[in-house]
Amino acid sequence: MDFGVLNIFTMRHSKYYLFYIIIFGIVCSSVFISSCRTENLDLYNPILIANDENELGKELVKTIRDNPALFNLLDESQYPKVYEYLNLAWWMVKNQTNIRDNFNWEILVLVDDNSLKAYTFPGGKFIITTGLLKQLSKENQLLSIMAHEAYYNDRVNQNAADALSPVMEKLKFMVSSNDGMGTKVFKDVINGISDMNIEMIGYCENIVYEPRTTFLADEYAINIVLCHYTYSPMGLKEILVDAESNGLLNYQWLNNRPPSLLNDPDDVLSFSTRKNKLNDLAVTALANAECNNSEDSIDSDEYLEMMEALP
Repeated sequence: MDFGVLNIFTMRHSKYYLFYIIIFGIVCSSVFISSCRTENLDLYNPILIANDENELGKELVKTIRDNPALFNLLDESQYPKVYEYLNLAWWMVKNQTNIRDNFNWEILVLVDDNSLKAYTFPGGKFIITTGLLKQLSKENQLLSIMAHEAYYNDRVNQNAADALSPVMEKLKFMVSSNDGMGTKVFKDVINGISDMNIEMIGYCENIVYEPRTTFLADEYAINIVLCHYTYSPMGLKEILVDAESNGLLNYQWLNNRPPSLLNDPDDVLSFSTRKNKLNDLAVTALANAECNNSEDSIDSDEYLEMMEALP
């Protein structure tokens, strides 16, 4: 073998070889930097998908169960009739939603007679206080609240496969705005590596929905209660009448659900105007319903037993 020829060949192509090495290094560096940037973006702003709602709800419920000093949860073993009724009612509501098979629907009752609250976590979790349960005077009122809250857990935009429920969209906005952490915090909570669980529960508890969203939830609830429950659709109106007559300015559930007219979504309605609007919605629903119903309904024995069993 002629080593001279070999050396000359090697030297002649070494320049090109070096050139290719340099180009390859630049390309690899660009790809590496780009991938780091993408990873960084994913780290701080991960895309939330509908399945995340279920996992997030599970983590928030677990936080409540693991912190009895902060959350006085009504013991299911001591009050089985309360949970039997509420779980059945919530199950009936979820069967009318568009995402009934996606979530593990669940009810929690918090012992607090001074609080008139009901709210949801993402993933089909419904929380209600004993104070609100005792404030309601009829079964159709409770069912109306449950159906109203179910709207916030439903995937309203069925055309988008990755659409999030109203409660998740609102929660995502609140966390991003208040903490400046993007949506990374949701993934951390789901993965059990965040200390924001308590704070996020507080967000859910105090969400104030936009007036337009509340109006749509009212309409949604009336239709569910009317035909699927076959109860009077006047429950939401009755709640407002009771609140007005009792002067309940601290009715947190009502105060966090300000309604408006669809043609003027920024115009928050007064209790009186909302009451009249709910009456109109209910009367229209009754007139158009393909089911036998009326403005009156009788409380079930199960509901009465549940109310008597409350602590």
